[in-house]
Amino acid sequence: MFARIKTSGRYQYLQLVVNRKEQGKTKQHVIATLGRLDQLQAKGDIETIIRSLAKFSESSLLILSGKSEAGAHAVSIVLIPAISNTFSGQLRTLNIHHSVCKK
Repeated sequence: MFARIKTSGRYQYLQLVVNRKEQGKTKQHVIATLGRLDQLQAKGDIETIIRSLAKFSESSLLILSGKSEAGAHAVSIVLIPAISNTFSGQLRTLNIHHSVCKK
């Protein structure tokens, strides 16, 4: 199960998706469309959803941001092992420091 962004017209939507095998082929099935990405970001709903889901995880995704001043850009990201393979490459591409928590 994973989250993806789907573009439709001029809007982007955040979706929760699962991969399933059907007749020997992997197909993606949308479990839920959580809403328009711009609206979710503006309201802070994405962070709320992440915090809520983290309660059910033995490990947690921890994102700390040094936003004590308006111009702060310091971000430290610690990934849980289950998602580290998915996001590590993207974070490296964006030159964002990150680490994987150990159990």
